[in-house]
Amino acid sequence: MEGTVCGINASVYDPLLECLDKMDSARKSRTTARAGSTLSITKTNKYRPCFILRGNPMSNYTTICLMATFGGANYDDLADITQRLVRPVQHNHPSFSEAATIHLTPAWTREPQWMICWATDVTGALSVWSGAGDVPYSMDAAAVDKLQRDVKRLEHQLMEAASADRNLKKRLQADLMVRTGRLILFD
Repeated sequence: MEGTVCGINASVYDPLLECLDKMDSARKSRTTARAGSTLSITKTNKYRPCFILRGNPMSNYTTICLMATFGGANYDDLADITQRLVRPVQHNHPSFSEAATIHLTPAWTREPQWMICWATDVTGALSVWSGAGDVPYSMDAAAVDKLQRDVKRLEHQLMEAASADRNLKKRLQADLMVRTGRLILFD
């Protein structure tokens, strides 16, 4: 069910590393990229909310956007790649217009979350994440459509920037390592 918030065991680093990995294919010159290389990071999976972009949470194949608190970190303290991909979920933030804020029904009343606007494909059934009175959190079809367009737009912007600046990926990786204190390695 597109537009539903579900729960999944996942790391917030999964979509960030997918994005960094994809930057290699976006670059016209791949002289510094190794064939078949992927990034890895010391990470822990946590049960967290995610948003169904496409598919059905009970199917074998679903596309999601993860949600995260980032430990309550301020937006300015998030890594650059994270800042480029997140949107606030139902909380006001001076860096975002009201139109860029993700609104759910019922209103999200738990600790502030950020939507990581990167489409991640997952397999297996997901459990529905319910609010007060066991009412599932969701978005209407127009909001889902807007979010799907925003996810594509943000990906396109990052890939275009990576194509234009061959050092962007390295800078984003370094910033992610410094801000998270986690080592990013090539497999």
